[in-house]
Amino acid sequence: MTTIKLNVSREDLHYFDKFLSKGIVTPPVDSLRARGSYNRSSRLYQRKYEILIKKDEKEVVFKIGLSATPDKINPLHISAKLTPSGHKFSGKEIEYLLGLLISRIKEAEKNTREKPLETFEYEARLSTSYYPLKSTIEFGKYKLVPSKERDEQGWECKLKFAMEAIDKDYSLTEATIESKIIAAWLSLVFNIVIRFKAFSEITVDPKPTIHYETIERPDFRPVKHPFGGEIKIPKDFMELWNNFYLLPSEIHDNFVSSCLCYQVAMEMRTTHAPLSYQLFVTAVEVIAKKVVVGEGKKRFVNFIFQSLKRIDEQFGEKITKFYGTRSAIVHEKGIGLGFIPSSDIKSFEEIPGEELWALEIIVNAALIGFLSNFKDPTKR
Repeated sequence: MTTIKLNVSREDLHYFDKFLSKGIVTPPVDSLRARGSYNRSSRLYQRKYEILIKKDEKEVVFKIGLSATPDKINPLHISAKLTPSGHKFSGKEIEYLLGLLISRIKEAEKNTREKPLETFEYEARLSTSYYPLKSTIEFGKYKLVPSKERDEQGWECKLKFAMEAIDKDYSLTEATIESKIIAAWLSLVFNIVIRFKAFSEITVDPKPTIHYETIERPDFRPVKHPFGGEIKIPKDFMELWNNFYLLPSEIHDNFVSSCLCYQVAMEMRTTHAPLSYQLFVTAVEVIAKKVVVGEGKKRFVNFIFQSLKRIDEQFGEKITKFYGTRSAIVHEKGIGLGFIPSSDIKSFEEIPGEELWALEIIVNAALIGFLSNFKDPTKR
């Protein structure tokens, strides 16, 4: 039995497993079998590899044992077992093959420390409901492209981008997360529900064209898109994107959550009004708690005041009422059941559509206003 001490961190074992599994299966290695376990009480991680090597009708199986505790990674144990075939490897051949495996283990160890990245291209299909996109626009590493595809969910567009990762599996996971985040951000900017559907084969882009729309901010228009009308690109699209990209990480994560809340709230507007109401308010709360001093209702109201640069008593009463209704939904009777005695609404089923619509318009304007007002700290 041979032992090898690994120079990798406990947190990077999943990378080591990836690089070893990928790099070890090249000739003369015929196949690799791996299995693992984790003991929650002892927190012992174990991984066993069986490597079959075939050459000139000869076979041998090398077994590699890997184990780690929270404090350390134990040395690898490597042993060889000849298969019951008519031809057997000589001692020198076994020694050579063992050296070959050790060199590949060392290469996996090196890659684990350095984590070399590959680039993978993705084309995500996004649903745009009843509204077709006819413009092509590039923002950051992303390109939004029209599509002629349409199904029962409505029109589609394409989101193209590249992703760097250690392998295809990691890149696919990250690409899926990014596609959903960008879809939520676009939902806020276009004020249309944009959903990530799936990835497709890379296609040729149509002839680039872009149809801009000048929007006066804050945008309180009750109808922003005629039903079935084209999605036009706001003139301040790139400014909003750049500000979103420049948000400090601790604020950026909360704003992503705001976009996701807003996206889902729009989806539920006609089918689950109480949940939609709560999520519109929550979309403001999750970012307000990072950038506005105060708590609860006061923080909610002040965030909207600051984002819209508007302070007047009548408007303040209106948004305060929004928060009061949301609090009644959440705190007094739960979601979707019972009555709301502290508000003007007798039951959840009676939440007026126009009130929910007004809430959505103000939340959208406030979140967009926050992005518009953001100043790059490096340029102050």
